[in-house]
Amino acid sequence: MCGGGGGSSSRDREAADRRHRENMARQREQMEEQKRQFEAQQAAAEKRYQEQLAMSQRPAPPAPSPTAMAPAAALAAPAAPAKPATSQEGAAASPSASLGVPTTSQTPINIRRRGRGRRSMRADISGYGSGVSIPGS
Repeated sequence: MCGGGGGSSSRDREAADRRHRENMARQREQMEEQKRQFEAQQAAAEKRYQEQLAMSQRPAPPAPSPTAMAPAAALAAPAAPAKPATSQEGAAASPSASLGVPTTSQTPINIRRRGRGRRSMRADISGYGSGVSIPGS
């Protein structure tokens, strides 16, 4: 009835064994390559960690001088002696007045007096601008 279905021939088994060995060798090579790449990534991560750790443990840079008003070049020529502030320069408006530091020409430009913004240029609000007032508009 049934035709016997005997096992595979020895030649088929040898071919299957050979393919299996080749596949296993290929798998081992792939695993070795993955392991090499993983170790390289681990070494790079450890190196970055050590660099960051060294940077975080460095001492802080020295604090700037409390009288410094603006950054200056390290190789700049020595500055001229500071002239004392006069009442005409508005010493009270100076940011260094509260520190008792004389005002110099290095006062930051971005410090503005009150009323010098956009509103001072508007002509449609009385009390601002050029003083021109147009009634009824």
